[in-house]
Amino acid sequence: MNATELLTQLKGVKKAHQRGWYSYCPAHDDNRPSLSINEAADGKILLNCFAGCKTENIVAAIGLTMHDLFPTKDSAPPPPNVAHIVAEYNYTDPTGKLIYQVCRFEPKDFRQRQPDGQGGWIWNMQGIERVLYRLPEVMAAVKDGSTIFICEGEKACEALAAFGLVAACNVGGACKWREEYTTTLTDAALVVIIADKDAPGRAHAETIAKALYGKVKTLKVVELPDWNGHTVKDAADFTGAGGTMTEFLQVVEAAPTWSPNVIADDTAATIDAGEWIETAPPPVTPILNGLFEIGDKFEIIGGSKTRKTFFMIHAVLCLASGRDFLGWRIDHPWRVLVVQMEVKPQHFHRRIHKLAAAIGLTREDLGGRLFILNGRGLKLAGVALFEHVRKLAEKHGAEIIFFDPLYKLTAGDENAAADVKPTLAEFDRLAETPGAAVGYVHHDSKGDAGDRDIRDRGAGSGVLARDCDCRIILTAHESEPDAFVVETVTRNFPPQDGFTIGWGENETGYCFKAMPSVPALKRTSRSKQVGPKLAALVEQCASLIGTPVTKGGMVAKVQLQTSVGRDKALAIVKGLETRPGVVCRRAKAKGAQWYIGAEDQMELLPGEKRD
Repeated sequence: MNATELLTQLKGVKKAHQRGWYSYCPAHDDNRPSLSINEAADGKILLNCFAGCKTENIVAAIGLTMHDLFPTKDSAPPPPNVAHIVAEYNYTDPTGKLIYQVCRFEPKDFRQRQPDGQGGWIWNMQGIERVLYRLPEVMAAVKDGSTIFICEGEKACEALAAFGLVAACNVGGACKWREEYTTTLTDAALVVIIADKDAPGRAHAETIAKALYGKVKTLKVVELPDWNGHTVKDAADFTGAGGTMTEFLQVVEAAPTWSPNVIADDTAATIDAGEWIETAPPPVTPILNGLFEIGDKFEIIGGSKTRKTFFMIHAVLCLASGRDFLGWRIDHPWRVLVVQMEVKPQHFHRRIHKLAAAIGLTREDLGGRLFILNGRGLKLAGVALFEHVRKLAEKHGAEIIFFDPLYKLTAGDENAAADVKPTLAEFDRLAETPGAAVGYVHHDSKGDAGDRDIRDRGAGSGVLARDCDCRIILTAHESEPDAFVVETVTRNFPPQDGFTIGWGENETGYCFKAMPSVPALKRTSRSKQVGPKLAALVEQCASLIGTPVTKGGMVAKVQLQTSVGRDKALAIVKGLETRPGVVCRRAKAKGAQWYIGAEDQMELLPGEKRD
């Protein structure tokens, strides 16, 4: 089954985004659309009822089975809002062999597909090389010194090709330029970028120009003027308004050569506000609903022992699998790249493994969408590191890039704006190319974090707080052990109330859970501390954690250190188990005991053998 067929069996269907809809849920009495329907890249249909109905109950209510949510063997069909294909644009290798095809539908929509080798199509771009449109002609033009025109879409390329000119574009439109395209055009005699006359088009043209500058002999960026009383946005509009090849080339000839410190067109940095009044703004594409979207910069802030990295890992697992995260809606799965610079790979592996187990995620749920770069010990820093990350992001199609932690990326003094700004500039470049949301984990200042306004949280220069589009702040709860208050500051979305989350562990894993019944009360310097004597004893015994010992042995050690009774010693050991970097688990042997020790020393316990 495909999404088209499913939507015909639902009521109150409303479009949410290109591959997403809302409708009334058939599994319960619904007085407002509470069912989210999304189509994954592989054609699988994803259902989520905000009232909590199980997916199997939803499909049963309309006479279907879980199997019906998966595409047929010959892959997913065209998008559900498609009436018919009105144009097909072939992307080929240098010999002219078809690699993939872009289909334009009416109503206006685009979808990519690749041959399945059996006369049919696979409606995705997985596992194939991206190339420029009309690649054989482009390569010939580079070789013989002909002018090459770069447009934003295939229709505009076809308009210039009708003039006998060599024109190319990249698949996917604005903000999708890749390093491979630059390599193809290297050493070209003259490249002319025809910028679409809107904000995304201008940004796209500038991205390409920056990538090609110094790689081609001459470079121009051109915006076409309105023509014969018609509004012109691109080359297709120009020819549609009656513009001739001679007139087009006269406009190109008059344009100055582009360089990074010169604005190629005196209107490129300005926008006629009248256009905004008369046209609807482009739709928002939220990632975590109500917090941030594609192209935004965001940060997770917390003090010591607030489990910031664990929070980030929990978040990326949900983002990559398309599962809601602590009450925030995630409409569909995202492709995520995590650059972790602080934790040894084996320990980061353990955290991923245990968090996934706790929330019930499998490899199939992630679907090859979550990628980890273990940067600890990697001999890359500064511009070289970010360039490496950019290549990885483009290779994996990352839509979200996470860095952990921020201080590992910044050279110099974290409190000096001049030392922080180069890192923030690199975040800006990643947000533009490959066009991802960029987030990072950031340490809080020392002292009682709950005393400070959330807008002033985070260590280092104040420019950090002013630069990002969204801040997620973690603060220890006033009285609940291992609980935290989550607050947010957003630039482009309405404010949200803070809420409480708790950290829970069991024999298989650990994760955060929302605690809606617990008031969001932050610990401050004025808070009444719960069990200060016990907390002090736990701190006193922290030095005992190291080489694994049995829990009974640890109780004995605690009693020797503190002179307390067995019951109090058991409570202290329980407190030690909740500390970051401490692991408590049963040895993998028949009749084995429970051991407690430092996380980096718990891989092989007494009685265990290496695989």
